[in-house]
Amino acid sequence: MSELSFREVEYGHGAGSRIKNSEPIIIVDFDTWQNDWNRIHGIGGARGGLRLAEPPAVDFNKETVVVVFRGECSSSGYGIKVIHVVENAHTISVRVKKTGEGGTATVMTYPYQIIAIAIPFGTKPINVELIRSVK
Repeated sequence: MSELSFREVEYGHGAGSRIKNSEPIIIVDFDTWQNDWNRIHGIGGARGGLRLAEPPAVDFNKETVVVVFRGECSSSGYGIKVIHVVENAHTISVRVKKTGEGGTATVMTYPYQIIAIAIPFGTKPINVELIRSVK
């Protein structure tokens, strides 16, 4: 078992996101990256044809993008955080924690974090594991 390096691409609360669930997304090519980037930011689809600037650069020959979501939250103050990425004999495990206890602003949020793992897709299956919540 060895720890893999990763970089944070973006962290957000997703107030305008079109992704409401907590299922992670594994992104392995630019077209999917552009589409999911727009979905995460609530652009396109039923909301119209607007597009954000191009998503941050990723070299998909060297990196795999993983997006983790907390799911729908009824106030500000919630989050999700990748703690570490570990390569096991047969899989790569992305370990995440839920953070926060809720804030004072009553607004629907959809916290997420986007990371790029320094390993090309297809090397091993990627699993996302939730570790118990922290304050």
